[in-house]
Amino acid sequence: MQTIYLDMDGTIADLYGYKNWLKYIEREDTTPYRECSPLGDIDKLRAVLAAIGAHVKVISWAAKDDTMRYRRNVGSAKRRWVKNYLGKDVEVSVIQHGTPKTCYTNGTGGIAFDDDPDVIEDYKSHGIEAYQVSGIDDIMDILNDVAKTELEDARAREERRKR
Repeated sequence: MQTIYLDMDGTIADLYGYKNWLKYIEREDTTPYRECSPLGDIDKLRAVLAAIGAHVKVISWAAKDDTMRYRRNVGSAKRRWVKNYLGKDVEVSVIQHGTPKTCYTNGTGGIAFDDDPDVIEDYKSHGIEAYQVSGIDDIMDILNDVAKTELEDARAREERRKR
């Protein structure tokens, strides 16, 4: 399986559902990044990602107009969140807000999930299959479709090989 790129805020982590999240961020407090809930059944997502053997990379923006110190703190909080919910083997890049996420991919290929339509278009323009989602359930639906397609393709190749 290829690399799966995941955004955090609004995609797998419910930052925007955390009470007064913006007030915390304006005060450069990382609490919402550390304490926000997953945006769906993260255990099921982790199991599916493991089952399909995906290399998982989280690429997430830090806060808009942040200081370097706060960006480092947000990066630490997000890495802890990912380790806690997705495991220690997931690669995490927390980058300056607005930086093209494609600068942190492994080139072309892979599947990306993000809630920002502009980010989705950038992924697509770089040859990465990309989907705009608003939570883990959306990701699961797409991954199930991708897995079915790959299984059908593998069966068809096996049938052709047998002939």
